[in-house]
Amino acid sequence: MSSLAIDDPRPSPTRDAICRQPPAEQIDFFRGLLAEVGFAGVCMVFVNENGKYELIDGEMRQSVASDGDFEIPCIVLDVTREEAE
Repeated sequence: MSSLAIDDPRPSPTRDAICRQPPAEQIDFFRGLLAEVGFAGVCMVFVNENGKYELIDGEMRQSVASDGDFEIPCIVLDVTREEAE
């Protein structure tokens, strides 16, 4: 497992819009959860064709945490883009 700067993993360009812009109620819920217990789960990322981390799972956690100065726990998977999708 790795800890990445909050803005290091990029959102996947192929994920649907709900992942990139969750409803306000969900953001508020996850902000409260993050403040109370921290990250309850890890994000999953892979290294894309440009050598950058790209999220497979965890867009909402990243979005909520981006307000603060956090590192996010991530599992870096050795997969291709096709496998990640």
